[in-house]
Amino acid sequence: MSTGFDPAFQEAYRLDFIHEDPIVPVLEALPPGKMVILDQELPFSQLQRTRFYQEYMKSQDKRHVLGGPLLRVGDSSVMIGFQRAHDAPAFTLREQQRAQALVPHWVRALKLADRLRREQLHATINETLLGEAAPGLLLFDADGRVVFQNPAAQGLLSRQEQLVMRNQRLSTRNRQLQSWLDTALIVRNRKDRPHAWEGSSARFTNPDQREDLALALLPWRGDVALAHSFTEAVTAGILTPLRPPGSFSVPMIQSLFSLSLGEARLAEALTRTGSLAQAAAELRIQISTARDRLKSVFRKTGFDSQVALVTAILRSPAHLHSAT
Repeated sequence: MSTGFDPAFQEAYRLDFIHEDPIVPVLEALPPGKMVILDQELPFSQLQRTRFYQEYMKSQDKRHVLGGPLLRVGDSSVMIGFQRAHDAPAFTLREQQRAQALVPHWVRALKLADRLRREQLHATINETLLGEAAPGLLLFDADGRVVFQNPAAQGLLSRQEQLVMRNQRLSTRNRQLQSWLDTALIVRNRKDRPHAWEGSSARFTNPDQREDLALALLPWRGDVALAHSFTEAVTAGILTPLRPPGSFSVPMIQSLFSLSLGEARLAEALTRTGSLAQAAAELRIQISTARDRLKSVFRKTGFDSQVALVTAILRSPAHLHSAT
């Protein structure tokens, strides 16, 4: 970090003069925390003969230097330096002593800034990881309030009505499940069985929907690295969509059999309904379009009948049972 320098000269230093700077080696040879007046370590007559001085320092009217290394981390050093113009007075012993007295404060400031930078980076990484997590993730405080929910959880909760968010809390119309939520999520309600809820889960059934939800609860421990950004959280909830028996994953069918999205949807509907006409009606496409897509599916998969195709899908990982 530099102040008071021409940006053009800073760029020239980075690209060229850094390789010929005779001052840095002198300062790097000093023990960390030692402040010196450059003339005491590198005679001006010697500095004056260098290209670095003639084309870089002199061009900026820089002559006097006071500085030294503050920290050394591995092969790298953090240095501080002050420069004055030719017509300015040279640095005095008193100024050197003042700089020396300020070293501990500069070092503390550097360490604090580095710590804050690392913590901010850590928090950003944590929130990104949690936000991009594939399962729905919810974090709860000791009173059962939701302090974090990733996009997957938001999407799952928005697609059904059996488990909803009200005033930062999960709520359900099922009294038995609501009692389970209140007991498991609110720390003071765990009473004499503080760990009985760990790993427990419940299924929230949506009669009018194709997709149910499972909520599993786990302790959000303070020694977990990701807990760094959510110190108020004590409980984690994992939301998982559950499809009823006889349903299939369209994306997995598409991936396993190298089909287009439309072909995979047809194959899934055909496997579930057993009828090309019903599959076409469900997908709202013409029966002629369905036949053309089925021919394309046969050509890509090598199957020559609906029975062979359905059998292959039923035996594949695309068949998602409700217990998954």
